[in-house]
Amino acid sequence: MKKIIVLSAVAIALGAMLFAGCAKPPTEKVAALQEQITKFDGAGAAVFASQQYDAVVAGMSELQTLMDNKKNKAATAKADSLTALVAEVETAIQTNAPAAAKQGVDAAKAELAKFKATMATPEAKKVIVKDELKKMKEMEAAFDKDAANLDAAIGNSAFLNAYNDANTLKGKIAAAGQEVAQKIEDAKAKKAVKPAAKKSPKKK
Repeated sequence: MKKIIVLSAVAIALGAMLFAGCAKPPTEKVAALQEQITKFDGAGAAVFASQQYDAVVAGMSELQTLMDNKKNKAATAKADSLTALVAEVETAIQTNAPAAAKQGVDAAKAELAKFKATMATPEAKKVIVKDELKKMKEMEAAFDKDAANLDAAIGNSAFLNAYNDANTLKGKIAAAGQEVAQKIEDAKAKKAVKPAAKKSPKKK
């Protein structure tokens, strides 16, 4: 009787080993996960859901290692867990993307308002010559147009485009504003070192 029990236990263990060895690789699940990750890349997952996205990327690396080592049962379990995590990435994008894009657009608009305020100062009007003033006004009009395009992008739910373009626009406006501010500072410095008028010698 003992022999039968031992043999049965061995058979069960061997059967489990054979089942683990014969499990099919989760190729379809892996392909679906990779398709989702590609989709998330385009939606800005690395920006709007960085924590969850990083976890998925790390998990995919682990999954690939399991597949390479033909640990198919473990790979299937890992793929299932990643499928749940992928759903979290999608939720995070939907939650965070609109707010992050709007925040970026608002920051660009604030920089534009600051630039316009600088251009309107008497100091700026004094140091910017006629040709440069025309150039600056054209630049300001282009900034206004770009800001309007940002609003359109958010309206079309193109949140990643709006976020990236807003950061780019903010940088351009800041550089233009710095250029004007530098001209004002240079004019002040030049005025400060202007030599005093020579006094005429006293008549004897």
